[in-house]
Amino acid sequence: MQITLVTQPFAALETDALVSYVFEETDPVQGPYRGNRSGRRRPVAQARKSGELTGKMLEFTLVHTPAGLKAARLLLVGAGKARAME
Repeated sequence: MQITLVTQPFAALETDALVSYVFEETDPVQGPYRGNRSGRRRPVAQARKSGELTGKMLEFTLVHTPAGLKAARLLLVGAGKARAME
């Protein structure tokens, strides 16, 4: 397994799995996906709406073959409350 930290737009990363964080109070579609109109927003928004994705600390949500990404999977990790990170 190789882990690499990269600071590029999500859509540009070709990888087996892409990992990102989600805060409790923030809409994930407005976070790392802000400004992108591709279909990958839909599964993430649906997971948030259904309660599957809450952003609670160390909660994991896996999205397979996310549309608009070159990554095969998108793993969203709950980061808890954004204020706790300050």
